[in-house]
Amino acid sequence: SIQVELLDNHIYRRSVSSRYDLSLKFSLSSKPVILKLQQNAQLSSRIPVYAFAQNGSIIQEDLPTDLHDVNYYYDTSNGASFYIESIDGLRSHMYGTFHFENEEYILEFKDNNSVVTHKESQQPKSIYHFKIRKTSSQTHTNLNDPIYTNINKTFTEHRRKKRAPSYHVEVLFVVDYSIYKHWYDKNRGSSAQAIHSIRQIYAFVANGMDGRYKSMSPNFIGIAFAGIIICK
Repeated sequence: SIQVELLDNHIYRRSVSSRYDLSLKFSLSSKPVILKLQQNAQLSSRIPVYAFAQNGSIIQEDLPTDLHDVNYYYDTSNGASFYIESIDGLRSHMYGTFHFENEEYILEFKDNNSVVTHKESQQPKSIYHFKIRKTSSQTHTNLNDPIYTNINKTFTEHRRKKRAPSYHVEVLFVVDYSIYKHWYDKNRGSSAQAIHSIRQIYAFVANGMDGRYKSMSPNFIGIAFAGIIICK
């Protein structure tokens, strides 16, 4: 586990040019890591969910209001995607992925997390304990790969010649029964809790996709989370 310093920059931001809302500071392999997370205000997990009925039709699920507030963040320069759950304004869980030296890592709140808050230069900072591990995948995206830098260069040149329009790609996820059953069992037979977990996971996926598009060309292509169809 590691200690992570978290700063709420959106509360104490002094300049409109400062575009990030949260910063995470910690050390990895004795090297400093700083993630500057910008909230994805366009993304929410509170999207419509549909299910296949026995007669083959698709019906919209009537779901209770989520008990937790969930916000999504990204840092395009570090390939980071995070979500934060809050209850009554207090952070209850935080999970995300980021790239460091061509490896992808998972960063997650430890169970029963304790927090220490102190003041420095008028900015309260909180210290949290996180679990950290490398992802199991052997294929990682190198954000410095020429394919990404060339795409970004192409978009930049195109914008200089002509103001490029913005595009929003609507994503509708279709979730098969095995995924639903996994979360149904994990939530002790609660269909509502299973769907809550599934919505949150796929919103996190959409957030990562949106951040990746923005790393290639800010404000040119965005992801709109249209909904989920669940086979249950």
